[in-house]
Amino acid sequence: MTIKIARSRRLAGDVQAFNYEVNGTSTHLEWQPITDPNLSYYEIRHSTSTAVSSDEPTARYSDATTAVEKVPRPANSVNVPARAGTYMIKAYSKGGKPSADFASVIVPTADITSYSQSLTQAEHTAFSGTKVGLTVASNKIYTTDGNTGLTNRYDFSNYIQTHDSTVRLVNVRIDATLERKDLTNGFVDALPQLFDDLPTGIVYSSSFNRNDSTNTGFDSVHLRTNHGDCNLIYQVSMTDDDPAGSPTWSDFKQFRAGQFSGRAFRFRVFLRSSTSGFSPEVSALTAFVEYNT
Repeated sequence: MTIKIARSRRLAGDVQAFNYEVNGTSTHLEWQPITDPNLSYYEIRHSTSTAVSSDEPTARYSDATTAVEKVPRPANSVNVPARAGTYMIKAYSKGGKPSADFASVIVPTADITSYSQSLTQAEHTAFSGTKVGLTVASNKIYTTDGNTGLTNRYDFSNYIQTHDSTVRLVNVRIDATLERKDLTNGFVDALPQLFDDLPTGIVYSSSFNRNDSTNTGFDSVHLRTNHGDCNLIYQVSMTDDDPAGSPTWSDFKQFRAGQFSGRAFRFRVFLRSSTSGFSPEVSALTAFVEYNT
């Protein structure tokens, strides 16, 4: 049986020749442009994982965070903050449909500038910081409502202060370990051919293999490893004052990784999902404040 889908619902092609170049605090990502007139934009996600299997990255698109929400055509490159890990990219059609599979490239830790001071604040297990709209279970935090706004958040349990208690220009980032959690206990993605998401592909084939993430059947795009609907939003706040006294903190500012000036830094993470019934499930968060002395 073959059912043809209208052109407006056709998938964009998979991205090819995805590469990177690190220049100081910035990483340049570039890829072969897709010439299909149905292309609208590219989405780029990042995982802290640098693991490989059979010479291929093992990071999952679903278990990453969004590094660049949209790179509009005809662009085929973008600069992002320098971070080790795996970058992944998908193309989106004018009908809002993502490519069937993602391309990926690993940026090794050795390619990123190291610093003499690397201060951290790790949050895991009990997640003892302030939680709004979040649940802790099995040493992980997640939200139960799939909210797309900045509502469900986790505030780190402690700040990071520079080693000598002076104001410094520092490099800041947050590393997260997360998975896409199905709050329906598998009901949605266990339906035949994952029917909840139909139609998304070009053609449905009766030989569809739900374990083959490159199949172009109706729902291969929506295999749990290929979703991009869960995300973490990072924020940082700074002070030049003694954080143990009566400091004046700046407003929280959204960031991915970057340079900030201050004596002490506090961190906040929002958990978001654009799909009801799913949430990012976080098992570890680590904030970094790094600089040379």
